[in-house]
Amino acid sequence: MSEKYIGGCDIGGTWVRVALTSIDLEKENFFIKKEKTIKKNKNSISTQVCRLLQDLLNKNGLDRNALLGIGLASAGPLDIRKGTVFNNANLGFREIPLKKPIEKEFPDIPFYLINDCNAAVLGVHFFEAKEIEKENLVYITMSTGIGGGAICNGLLLLGKDGNAAEIGHAKVVPNSRYQCNCGAYGCWEAYSSGTAVKKRALDFLNQDKLKGDILLNLVNGKKSKITAKEVFEAARKGDELSIKLVNDCVFYSKIGVGLINNFYDSQ
Repeated sequence: MSEKYIGGCDIGGTWVRVALTSIDLEKENFFIKKEKTIKKNKNSISTQVCRLLQDLLNKNGLDRNALLGIGLASAGPLDIRKGTVFNNANLGFREIPLKKPIEKEFPDIPFYLINDCNAAVLGVHFFEAKEIEKENLVYITMSTGIGGGAICNGLLLLGKDGNAAEIGHAKVVPNSRYQCNCGAYGCWEAYSSGTAVKKRALDFLNQDKLKGDILLNLVNGKKSKITAKEVFEAARKGDELSIKLVNDCVFYSKIGVGLINNFYDSQ
């Protein structure tokens, strides 16, 4: 098979996704594989990415010569020059090397590293945004953490290390007692991310001030099984504690989105 392909990788606190697509972006030539993020040691993620990419090549009868390049989008903060992720509590290590180990496994294949939200905003800019929206837009992700990417006057806003739009660490609560994974208190991520919703649910249950019977029933009384998914499901069923958590999540997200819109003057 002589057709050329591009490898794409997405690293998050919960999932690693790897994809192959032909350069014409035809749907029938798009392949994807995902696994839970492996966090055994600092090299686990790069090893996982290489294995998943090779698995996709093998499964579709492609050799490495078919690859034009590999693009990797990762949750930050990043050091683009060194090709590493650093101080990302959701990934679990002070520094995670990506560029060197992947280039060693796939030599002579161009490799590009970018913050995952910057990659996402580029995708929206080129493939989804209306013409009037393209020049100034912000993309916000809310999952394990909260992140963002920004296009300003038609250009991707990067900063010196590619971390210019780490918007989840905008402070939405002064003098907060809730600590973000970044170490600061009162960040948007500390109130509205999936990790925060779970953490605050456990805190509320331990305080025993609000009824959380419906939430506990969903996890058969096992608090360790609670995630944001169960909290939102319990809220829909009328659980008092979960409704409070969801309302807080929405309230602080309103503040966060308002701040970000003012910062970047998006359309």
